[in-house]
Amino acid sequence: MAGAPPTDQALSLLAAANNHGDLAVKMSSLKQAKDIMLSIEPSLAAELFPYLVELQSSPESLVRKSLLE
Repeated sequence: MAGAPPTDQALSLLAAANNHGDLAVKMSSLKQAKDIMLSIEPSLAAELFPYLVELQSSPESLVRKSLLE
């Protein structure tokens, strides 16, 4: 992912959080995506909102709690 635009990096991390079976990987991916989203322009971060909404239906409560933060 090095060298990729931050939004692409965050999108890749959100996809990993949504699709991976391991809770630790999901949480790590969400944390990294959050760090990226906090460091980019709000308008760019807003483009990722639909992917965050998709994670709201996650069966893991820790994932849903992380989204609230």
